Amino acid sequence: MAEEITRADFHIHSKYSFDGVLTLKGIEKHCNQNDVSWCAVADHNSLQAPIDLWQENGADTRTPYITLDSGLNVVSGVEMTCRVLPVLNTKGNASKIHLLVYGADLSPESPMVRLA
Repeated sequence: MAEEITRADFHIHSKYSFDGVLTLKGIEKHCNQNDVSWCAVADHNSLQAPIDLWQENGADTRTPYITLDSGLNVVSGVEMTCRVLPVLNTKGNASKIHLLVYGADLSPESPMVRLA
């Protein structure tokens, strides 16, 4: 029996990131055309794309992932910019790191929504 291959991309940016251009429909189309069955829209410091997607699909915003009608599984995500105060960069400013967070609670009372 042949083994089924599952492809995933957990670092996709949408139009809500300064370096992203895809709409949510565009991301879904791209994933389906490339046999990606799991993805996470992880925009820079914004949870707006997953919030929009969950609302459009009538999903509970506390659910860590949803399955779209096309079969694509989407995990809520965000790429948070964090400043590391004790570590200075070459300009003497706090160094920055990017922290990828998956399965974020998208409900209005969530601390993640207030941070993003």
